[in-house]
Amino acid sequence: MKACRRAFADMRWNCSSIELAPNYLLDLERGTRESAFVYALSAGPPISHAIARACTSGDLPGCSCGPVPGEPPGPGNRWGGCA
Repeated sequence: MKACRRAFADMRWNCSSIELAPNYLLDLERGTRESAFVYALSAGPPISHAIARACTSGDLPGCSCGPVPGEPPGPGNRWGGCA
């Protein structure tokens, strides 16, 4: 919400529709820059999660994550995923 209000501070829309997510009003169902902004923000976390999963599973060449180790870590240690 803070990012939205900062981005649209000098415009007419006040980001109020975001509070109703994921049940957006008609103002966000049209192809406007406001709706593009909101949908981009809401897509961020799922996309980041999908990339991290693909990286840790070795499906993305060139990423800095390693595959999940075959054996469990020793006592007091746990595998953290990405380097």
